[in-house]
Amino acid sequence: MGTERHTTRTLILIFCLALLASCTTPLQRSIENLTESPVLRGAHTGIAIKSLTNGSYLFRSNDEKFFIPASNMKLFTTAAALVLLGPEFRYTTNLYADGEIRDGLLNGNLIIRGVGDPTLSGRFHAGGADEIFNGWAEALLKLGVKEIRGSVVGDGSLFGEEYLGTGWAWDDDKHCYSAEISSLSINDNCIAVSVRPGAAAGDTPLISVEDVSAYVTIRSRAVTTLPEEELSLRLAREPASNLLTVSGGIPANTEADRFFVTIHNPALFAAAHLTQILRSKGIAIVGTITDQRFLPEPVSYESMKILASYTSPPLREIITQINKASRNLDTELLFRTLGKSFRNDGSAKAAAEVVNATVTKMTIPPGSAVIYDGSGLSRMNLVMPSALVTLLEHMYRHEDFSYFLASLPVAGIDGTLRDRMKNSPAEGKVKAKTGSMTHVLNLSGYIKGREGGVYAFSILINNYAGPAEAVKSLQDSFLVHLVNLLD
Repeated sequence: MGTERHTTRTLILIFCLALLASCTTPLQRSIENLTESPVLRGAHTGIAIKSLTNGSYLFRSNDEKFFIPASNMKLFTTAAALVLLGPEFRYTTNLYADGEIRDGLLNGNLIIRGVGDPTLSGRFHAGGADEIFNGWAEALLKLGVKEIRGSVVGDGSLFGEEYLGTGWAWDDDKHCYSAEISSLSINDNCIAVSVRPGAAAGDTPLISVEDVSAYVTIRSRAVTTLPEEELSLRLAREPASNLLTVSGGIPANTEADRFFVTIHNPALFAAAHLTQILRSKGIAIVGTITDQRFLPEPVSYESMKILASYTSPPLREIITQINKASRNLDTELLFRTLGKSFRNDGSAKAAAEVVNATVTKMTIPPGSAVIYDGSGLSRMNLVMPSALVTLLEHMYRHEDFSYFLASLPVAGIDGTLRDRMKNSPAEGKVKAKTGSMTHVLNLSGYIKGREGGVYAFSILINNYAGPAEAVKSLQDSFLVHLVNLLD
């Protein structure tokens, strides 16, 4: 009876939407409230809502038009990874030596080979990558290593030389959401910088790096200002360098201000971290900190000995971190892992080919998604709402759907939807991926109806000029009404 009632209701809604001149449904009124709001004046809006119980569309508007997906692109990347690699896939990162260990001496280089693992960070380990590197240092001590006669080398070459995505904004490069891409990445390829005021106005502020301070150079142009003045600190990083400039003013007698900023050359950054830890354990290093590009000979791992290893958590946990927290770097590493694994090419182009081929098998028409990166940071990506709903429907019927669903933010509970639709009928019933950048605000995922029906939806809003919070409020109100209407 429940299924029949649901089917009848759906058919009525479809029929009424086809005859709008004579029949206006609560769903239609709710859609009009969304699309005709003054907040969306001049905006482009695409909507698709589909019952996954009987496969019928409840509503479609501009669903075969292209929109910038922003982080809704992560749905394509994580779905393809789950289908192709499986939920139990894990990365293994190895520490190699290209020389022999004799009498406490490693006569050669120590090399970290990056394989694209995004879990060498504080989001997976309380101590970040240093927790892993401390374990590696202990492993070297157990092998009797007291001195390394060569260099500590970071190898981040597996995905090639592309360290930023095509179509990424050039002035985003200092922000952690736009961190450089490398197959050897640790701690989100970002560092924290703290600025404390001097004792009195006119004094130079105290600047400290909460990381490997020797890795970056700080240039201070900042000043301590009078207590009643406003905070005006700024931090900039020179392109393709690790020169940080702090400028502006910080009022006396205030708390420290904290910045998070990206670093250049993540592989070298990782080697610097490991070097610092080895030295703290009493292991001397004669050589330098470098990356594989500056070695005199190409690296050949077949003949090297593995001294220590780290194996990541499974993919099901990685995609949960990606989708709930919308982690761009993690997604880009997973995206390029697909290219390397299935095209033997870690470029974004190869990765896009793999994802496109995979989603085409999900009955998404070719050309429904134009893919330039895995995270959605590129404004060159284009996706149709119908493609997103088809992707969601395919994953709903896939054997690993439970992992995909568990990776999505839950309205009013966690992830990027933690503070949205809270204490409303939609709380806990909407599980969806957000996607936002300037003038773009998207939401695609699943809705559970009042009587257990499941629906896939995609609401893509591009080119709005109003306040982002007002657009979010419109989306949320629409979804709350939708939950109340659906069985």
